[in-house]
Amino acid sequence: VFGWWYKNLGTPSWMIYDDWLLVSSSIKTLDVYSNELSSNSTWDKVDALGALADGIDKKGHFSIAFKGSSESAEKYLHLVESENFHEFVIQGHLEVKGDLSFGDAKSAEVEKEKVETSTYIWSTELKSAIANGPWLVKNHRTGQTDVFVQDSNHRVYWVNNDGSVKWEKQLEEPIVGSVQQVDLFKNKKFQLLFATSTHLQCIDLLGRNVESYPISLKDSTSLGVQVLDYDKNRNYRFLVPCGADLLNFSSEGKRIEGWKIDASQGEQLVMLPQLFQKGGKDYIITSTPQGMLVLNRRGEIRLKTGTGSEGETTWSIKNDAIPYAERIGSDGNVQKQSWNGDFNSYEDGLGALQGLTFMPYGKVVWTEDVIEVRNENGEKTFEADAIQDVLPYPGGTGIVAKEGSVNVLNLKSGDSIGSFMGSGAIAGRLSPTGKPVLLLGQGAALICYEL
Repeated sequence: VFGWWYKNLGTPSWMIYDDWLLVSSSIKTLDVYSNELSSNSTWDKVDALGALADGIDKKGHFSIAFKGSSESAEKYLHLVESENFHEFVIQGHLEVKGDLSFGDAKSAEVEKEKVETSTYIWSTELKSAIANGPWLVKNHRTGQTDVFVQDSNHRVYWVNNDGSVKWEKQLEEPIVGSVQQVDLFKNKKFQLLFATSTHLQCIDLLGRNVESYPISLKDSTSLGVQVLDYDKNRNYRFLVPCGADLLNFSSEGKRIEGWKIDASQGEQLVMLPQLFQKGGKDYIITSTPQGMLVLNRRGEIRLKTGTGSEGETTWSIKNDAIPYAERIGSDGNVQKQSWNGDFNSYEDGLGALQGLTFMPYGKVVWTEDVIEVRNENGEKTFEADAIQDVLPYPGGTGIVAKEGSVNVLNLKSGDSIGSFMGSGAIAGRLSPTGKPVLLLGQGAALICYEL
């Protein structure tokens, strides 16, 4: 009975689970399926989704969307009608690809007659679960945007914008912090620059190490690397916090002479440096748990700063007539450091905050269950639950990270864009004229949705 299946799988793995024979091309997939079965995490185990599980075509990908009051909802779902049930829409997704199948279903309240749903574009299975990323990266050969990601076995992948894997490369360590692109040779050909725990890495479009890279660090980093281009002339500086030291490298991977690495005076650095420029001056911002450090191009203290309760969140800079920066302290209060030297701490109106950031459309703050956008027009509040982090974009898109899922909304208009299962979500465009997309990981699968 299974002869044709075994033939296509090559060398399959198998296991007996209760009265089921499970067959797959990898033990990893069997572990995933057996864990799902043992926890009863299947559609037909959920009363409201059992009929839908029986009625769908399980041979490929499908997406559905229908109103809660429709005949389809009555046929496939067993939901208790509420007073405003006709204002709800039910959405479902299922993808079967290779050895993996995954899906989700949700109900959401809508305020307009026409329901717009997020559209699945593609999915790509990696060799192990996604551990870092994804990141959107420029492809100078095609003019498009592709995807870079790392799995739990430290293997990195360049994934084309159609979901196909261009190449893989084995690293010895996990990526720390973000992945950035540089034009080291000033010829409009980009390289990927990032840090692992003990090395500064630079690889080209084909996954090859750039000459003189990787570079060993004098100590391990838990923050990664920041790229600075003071004069926008591609004479880069790569700043890497290693414990209490802030290392500075040139594009060629050489340590910068004259740079003061110990401005923190032995205190642990807890923030990746960022560059702020105003009035023809450069301000390199980093931080210890005690307070903000403002440095010049030589790594020397440029501004006098104060100290408050310890904190490890990132400082966000407000470019006012007199600039200032704010972060959340360990007590949940807001710490404010002004460029004129003033420092103070205050409790926000929402109570203990988890995070804050300044965006072009206002100040975004959040707690565990509330996000608030504040500007000259007033306040816009969004309620959520179990918020772990918020990633706002300059255009207004906001990604709200939760345990195992993300919500996407427009922080300027208040519109909900969608809810997705997965983690490590990032939004952007895969082509200059294309629609925005959301990329995120679901186990070993990299998923792309059109927003």
